[in-house]
Amino acid sequence: MGKNTDLKLNKNLLVFIRSLELYLALLHVYIFLFSTVTWNSHELYSSFGWCFPNHAHFMTTISLYLMALLYMIAGIMHFLYPKVYFKIIPPFFKHKKWINWISGAAEIILAIGLVIPATRSLAAWGIIALLIAVFPANVYHLQLGGAGMKIPKWILWLRLPFQGLLIYWAYLYT
Repeated sequence: MGKNTDLKLNKNLLVFIRSLELYLALLHVYIFLFSTVTWNSHELYSSFGWCFPNHAHFMTTISLYLMALLYMIAGIMHFLYPKVYFKIIPPFFKHKKWINWISGAAEIILAIGLVIPATRSLAAWGIIALLIAVFPANVYHLQLGGAGMKIPKWILWLRLPFQGLLIYWAYLYT
């Protein structure tokens, strides 16, 4: 494949990853609401035929591993397709290569930390700090109109308050 084809593939892959991130966070909200509201109700257990013990714990565990998977994939993407991320780092930040490398490594390390019970809380706080730190990149991405990535403007707008949901998701494990 040529260089232009590779760049187009990289952009499409980033769009896919961002969409997956949105989907997983919305899935988490659904799981969280369902596990705390619905599955704690004995009446709904019997009406839906669900008779498994500890549904809330099971769904919380799934949610945790989904979050870890999300950050693991996102972190790996920083190394596989760094040029895509360089575009969304605001120009007032110098050393884009290092910023990309550090944020990708942090996502991978924090994802691993989430699945280790002894480091879970610290990793969740690290994710919260990381999400706050990368917020300027999300704003800049919106200002650029997607940085040539063919992301609908409404998704870029939705991404800004969505960052709050991601922070809340991580906070659940602090």
